[in-house]
Amino acid sequence: AIPNHPPTRQAHVPAMPTSKLTQLPPPDAVAVLTVLSACAETQNFDLAYHRVLKAVQQGRFGPLVGPPTEAMYNLVLTACTDPAQAQALIREMRLTRRRRGPGVVVPPSLWSYTRAMV
Repeated sequence: AIPNHPPTRQAHVPAMPTSKLTQLPPPDAVAVLTVLSACAETQNFDLAYHRVLKAVQQGRFGPLVGPPTEAMYNLVLTACTDPAQAQALIREMRLTRRRRGPGVVVPPSLWSYTRAMV
């Protein structure tokens, strides 16, 4: 306490009530595509690839998102400004053909190759 000063009065802040408005549902594919679109718009490849696409590949977003889609890869390619990284991502897409299982094959399309060259 500071001498000769009355103690400061702390404002009472009520706790936020827990409601359905404060609890977010798990993300779905639309939410992931929205985040990737924002990354593409701002050319934030690191966030798009290392945080979002890798999480989708590892299934960390749950069943509502599913495996990566061509649209997801293409948005990551749009976010990429380094030709070497774009080439590596195209290579990664081509290598998905070798994996077996439902929903894991994402071959690059003409649009994917075009995005990698821009």
